[in-house]
Amino acid sequence: MVRIALFFAALLPLVAAADVGSEGWTVPPFACFGTAAVNKYEMTSVPSDLSGITWNPSTKTLFAVNNGDRMIYEITYPNTLVQKWDVTALTLDLEGITALGGREFAFTDENPSKIVKATLNADGTVTGSSTLASGITPAAGSNVGFEGVTKIGSDYFAVQEATPPKIWKLTNGAGSLAVSFF
Repeated sequence: MVRIALFFAALLPLVAAADVGSEGWTVPPFACFGTAAVNKYEMTSVPSDLSGITWNPSTKTLFAVNNGDRMIYEITYPNTLVQKWDVTALTLDLEGITALGGREFAFTDENPSKIVKATLNADGTVTGSSTLASGITPAAGSNVGFEGVTKIGSDYFAVQEATPPKIWKLTNGAGSLAVSFF
């Protein structure tokens, strides 16, 4: 757990980016959520079972994934549905998502521990999809595969729900994953 905390602490200098750039990700300006901290907000514009969310600075919208129906939703804050994408042809157990710039995203499929990259077009179509990596050794058991993904530089990082939790690194989108400890 200490290694994971140190890893995330090392990422803090990167959160000030204005847009997705060479570091691969950004944190939204928290002012978009209002001036006071919010403990809970009812997302009535999308069905339940949301399992991941990312901010897309290119569109200034949130993108959330629904693991039950394998849909990705674009939402303007606080609660307006802009568009949705059906990714059932690409995933079996949709879990996490990260913005890569423009309308390009990476998302995880928990079982079989897969990272997919695709363009989510404004018209609701999905194009340019490719599997960056699929399967890990040893294979993940049921419901203990990839939960989330991010990109830093040219490397992708996926977190695995396991005991103990693991962070996997995909170097340069090369298709081979390795367990990374920081």
